[in-house]
Amino acid sequence: MRISYNNIAYPRWGYSQAMNEILFFAHIMILVSFVFIALKIGKEALVATFCIQVILANLFVLKQMSCFGLTVTCSEVYTIGSIFSMNLLQVYHGKKIANKALVTVFFLLFLVIVMSWFHLRYFPSEYDTAQEAFKVVLGSTPRIMFVSFICAFITQKIDMKLFRWISKKLPKASFMIPFILASFMSQFLDTALFSFGALYKIVHSMRDIIIMSFSIKMIITLCIAPLTLLMKKFIRHDPVQV
Repeated sequence: MRISYNNIAYPRWGYSQAMNEILFFAHIMILVSFVFIALKIGKEALVATFCIQVILANLFVLKQMSCFGLTVTCSEVYTIGSIFSMNLLQVYHGKKIANKALVTVFFLLFLVIVMSWFHLRYFPSEYDTAQEAFKVVLGSTPRIMFVSFICAFITQKIDMKLFRWISKKLPKASFMIPFILASFMSQFLDTALFSFGALYKIVHSMRDIIIMSFSIKMIITLCIAPLTLLMKKFIRHDPVQV
């Protein structure tokens, strides 16, 4: 037996409860595979993949789902992919290219905000059937992307200051300890600011979204080093001038 929702047929046996977790992990593997392919193609492909993921995350964040017992958005996978892509850009192509990728994605977010505004201003014809859907998806886009830009700018500065402060307080600690502690604190701030600034009164449960988003960011922070080492086994890495 199958049930239908918005013209999409789903199995009757508890699709939303049983399948979302499977789709979530499958989504991660497919996205990481695209990042891997982009890395093999070259610098430009990896920068483009990073930028597309950030834009998709801001567009797809409006859809909510049940996953791991929480009511969360469908954009958390792109958080994983974008953080991983940025790390690979730094490792393979240097901090200068990674910083250019950040500037590029901020420019593209602004472009989407402006183009979305113009798109919604056009008066639809009597035959149009898409205007209402565009209003739902793009109506909140300026707010979401603007908050995303501000949060990224603030937390990036805070992360750098926290890293230096922790490094001074723990001079004998390895590089990874200040990195992980600074990342944990700055990413929690980023998650809370973005959730309340961009999604307040839009999503069902702020608590669930903050828990899910922050947990994913912490997991990817802990896994980023081994994932990068795994990539370097498959793709030759020439040291770059950073």
